Amino acid sequence: MTYITTAERIGMEQGRREGLLDGIALALEIKFGQAGVDLMPEIRQLEDLTTIQAIYERIKTAAIPDEVRAVYARPSE
Repeated sequence: MTYITTAERIGMEQGRREGLLDGIALALEIKFGQAGVDLMPEIRQLEDLTTIQAIYERIKTAAIPDEVRAVYARPSE
């Protein structure tokens, strides 16, 4: 088994994050046009890979951009 240093692991996670974000940007633009593109500044601020992956998966079934936003937005109190 190959040893992976902490720095390598962090680099791999950052690469995965960037790849997911690029895929999300493309999918949102194709599916929702400008309304999808407008979500990207909010999504790019996210760091949690689990949340980013959930957004990627949600795009498949979302009918409107707000259904994607619901994955990461906190409800108003």
